[in-house]
Amino acid sequence: LKLNMLDYLGEGAAGREFVAMDMTEPALDFAQIAASFGVKGVRIEHADEIGDALREAQGSGAPRLLDIVIDGDVKSRWL
Repeated sequence: LKLNMLDYLGEGAAGREFVAMDMTEPALDFAQIAASFGVKGVRIEHADEIGDALREAQGSGAPRLLDIVIDGDVKSRWL
């Protein structure tokens, strides 16, 4: 979010803080956050892991969190 806002606002964004948009510092472990609520969380770092994780989640009959890591350097299609 933060990187896209920087691109969108251009030079006007220099030095600005983007509250609740920077999820890199500190790094968030969403799977661990889910576990703290009693929900199994799975971190997915490669596309070939998604299918198995989805099948396991659907078959579990319980809530699941899938933390799918994406490349934050990819530009939004809206910009």
